[in-house]
Amino acid sequence: MNKVIYLVEDDSAIVDIYKALMKKFKFTLRAFSLGKEAIKAIKDIKDSKSEEKKPDIVLLALILPDINGLHDSAAAISQGF
Repeated sequence: MNKVIYLVEDDSAIVDIYKALMKKFKFTLRAFSLGKEAIKAIKDIKDSKSEEKKPDIVLLALILPDINGLHDSAAAISQGF
């Protein structure tokens, strides 16, 4: 089964680099530009509102436009699991 990686990053150049790398290694990458989008996606999976597989890892930018990646996102994401 393919490994699923969530990337929370608002810099499109960095997202493009990750997309190329993940494709090369045959990982499934889902990118979010806002922390709140990633948190909602994870909560939807937890609440069975989504058919998506839970991510195997979440790569998280420390500075995001909508929330603090280090504190707010990490706390919310960890509660989602």
